[in-house]
Amino acid sequence: MPREPKPHSCPSGPRGFTIIEVVIAVLVISLMAGLIIPRLGGVGKRAEQLTVDRVADLLAAFSYRDSLASGSTALEYSSSEGSLTLLLLRRNPDNPAETEVWMRDTLAPVVRIPESIILNAYEDGALMPNGDWSLLTNLDGTRPKIEIELAGSVVNATVMLDPWSQTPSVVDEYNEAPRVLPDAIDLDAAGQERDPW
Repeated sequence: MPREPKPHSCPSGPRGFTIIEVVIAVLVISLMAGLIIPRLGGVGKRAEQLTVDRVADLLAAFSYRDSLASGSTALEYSSSEGSLTLLLLRRNPDNPAETEVWMRDTLAPVVRIPESIILNAYEDGALMPNGDWSLLTNLDGTRPKIEIELAGSVVNATVMLDPWSQTPSVVDEYNEAPRVLPDAIDLDAAGQERDPW
C-alpha cells in the first residue's frame, strides 16, 4: 500500500529572520565598523603630517641649494595645482645663447598640498598674496625669513626657515611644544673669532 505524503509542518508563507539572527548580524557589523573606522580616521592625519614633513624637506633643499651659491633659487606655489616647487635659475640647455631661465629642480620633489590644508606663506613677516606666488633668494647671498603655515583638520603647523639657518624648524600647535632655536650670533663681535667651533 502506497504511503500518502505528509503535510508540511511549516507555514505556507516565506520564512523570515529570527530575532537571534538579526542580533548576531548587528553585532558582527558593529564589530567590523569598530575595527575599520579608527583606521580610516588616521589616514587624514597621516596625510596632513606627511605634507608638513615634505614642506620642511623642501625648505631644507631650498636652503641647501641657496648655500651652493650657483645661482638664484626660488620656491613657487601654484594655487591651481596646489603644489610647492623648487626652482633654479639656470642656462637654457636647449638654447645656451638665451638668457637664464627658471627650471624645476629635478632632485627636489614637487609637494602637493591636500585640499584639506590651508596654506599661508610669509616673507620677512609679510603675508604672500592669495593665488600664485614665488619666494626668491637674493643674488648677494641673502634670503628672506620664510614661514609657511599649514592649517588642516588635525594639523596646525608652521614651517620656518630663518635667513641664517640651514634647516627649517617645525612648530605644530596640536602635537608638540614649539622648539626654541638659538639666535644667530656674530663670533667676531663676541670676541670669539679664534675659538674653534
